[in-house]
Amino acid sequence: MALLENLNPREETQVHRLMQQRARQRCDALIKDFIVCSRDKTISLAWSCKPEKKAMLDCMHLYTNPEDLDEARNIFLLERREKRNAWLEKQNEGGQQG
Repeated sequence: MALLENLNPREETQVHRLMQQRARQRCDALIKDFIVCSRDKTISLAWSCKPEKKAMLDCMHLYTNPEDLDEARNIFLLERREKRNAWLEKQNEGGQQG
């Protein structure tokens, strides 16, 4: 369930990056397998690491769908709200001391 708040284009880009970061974390082992396979290869990479590449891409696609984008958006909005609330509390504390 997405929180009903508008995001500007810069924030939407941050949400997409967050979703991709979370997908990379979930697919870390498969990404590492592909990296290990691709070491010391040039032209032969195209066919010798095909299974590892497919597994890595399949995993990334699994975790970069509209539902994961909504989840990343919710995480982003909650973090933004927490930062805003912390900033407001700090401002209120500063005004009460003076």
